Amino acid sequence: MKRKRLFFLCLLLAVSLFIPENAISQERYPVMRPDAETLLKWIKDYETAPKAPLDDQIHQRLMQAAEQNVATSRSLLSYLQYAPDERNQRSCGNCWVWTGTGIMEIALTVQNGIKNRFSIQFPNSCYDESAYFYACCGGDTTEYARWYRSKGYAVPWSNANADWRDSGCCSGCTKTLSCNSIGTSPRYPLTSITAQTISTTGVGQAAAVANIKNIINQNKGVWYGFYLNDFNLFDDFWDDQNESAIWEPPCQTGANLGHAVLIVGYDDSDPNPANHYWIALNSWGAPANRPNGLFRLKMYMNYDCSWVIVPGYNMYNNQFSTLNVSFPYIPPPVPGVTTGSAINVTSDSAKLNGTINPNGLATTYYFQWGKTTAYGDETSAQSAGSGTGNVAVSADLTGLSHNTTYHYRLVAYNFSQTAYGADMTFKTKAGGLPWMMLLLGN
Repeated sequence: MKRKRLFFLCLLLAVSLFIPENAISQERYPVMRPDAETLLKWIKDYETAPKAPLDDQIHQRLMQAAEQNVATSRSLLSYLQYAPDERNQRSCGNCWVWTGTGIMEIALTVQNGIKNRFSIQFPNSCYDESAYFYACCGGDTTEYARWYRSKGYAVPWSNANADWRDSGCCSGCTKTLSCNSIGTSPRYPLTSITAQTISTTGVGQAAAVANIKNIINQNKGVWYGFYLNDFNLFDDFWDDQNESAIWEPPCQTGANLGHAVLIVGYDDSDPNPANHYWIALNSWGAPANRPNGLFRLKMYMNYDCSWVIVPGYNMYNNQFSTLNVSFPYIPPPVPGVTTGSAINVTSDSAKLNGTINPNGLATTYYFQWGKTTAYGDETSAQSAGSGTGNVAVSADLTGLSHNTTYHYRLVAYNFSQTAYGADMTFKTKAGGLPWMMLLLGN
């Protein structure tokens, strides 16, 4: 036991000697700055995590497409509900939380048909700083899965105090919100969550590409962690290029500054493979040159790029992982529906109003109306979107009878559930007498 402890201490000392001076330089955007002990832990986590299983049928289809030069481009971006400008770490090094959360959000959509944003503030506020690092100090897929297994559930961004508010707290500082202040109802229970490494090193470039494609075609997001010794190179690319430019990671020795992003798809439609790319979603906001918060990552990169920290410990500059996430069956949420007041009521027309909350699912609405609660007429169906906030809706009625009471209510439905608002009434105004009757003195 003493020999093991001595060996580990010597190993940490050796690693610390390899950390270059620029590891303490200031970049324009937040990156992870692991110390020697943390870096060794992440290397071990990556190497010992179970391998992500490949789907044989997808593999065969991809191989056949490659032989015939047929594109298989795929994007999972539509499975996410996100606001690019709000997807912003600010000065917090919690890119690993944003990336892991994106993978979970995709899994929720795929497994339950529910598209919703999960809270980033929840793990930031509730990460146990007495036993582990603050979330802003960085992390990996193994640590992300461990923490969520300990909680057993995720909470929506729309819960009380669950929207993103933190900035750059790493250690020895006070968090913006305490864990107890985060609303945990409603919540999404987790059946299981495990980190898995995608085989991309020592297998050849073609196999590495095929393995990542396989995971994406299983409708799973991919965690891409990359390490540099000078992040100003990527900062320049992020600031100066637009979303059509392709980033090719350099192979750098001593690369111990890290960042994680979410790969949501790929495009291999160009005849020239040099122009094939992964679609990567960052968490640095949405500057004018990147309105969707995206960048393109070169598909045929150097997947084996690594440097030897000490004998037996290789640091791979480009790491690809995923999360095997399982949610129990969750009944689709019912749309929130509130029938509003009728306005602009005349003798033969009126405007009906209401409010709908789609609760994360594509929702359609219409108004039922008529002279009794049996209604009998309805307005044309319209989309209320798939957001998680209230949406004001309305419809105009014309050709109504004068001086008549009408009943109406708002109806909304998604692919599984229908919701009805309360019945309400309005009365049209009395119509003016026709001009002929006035002439006749009637």
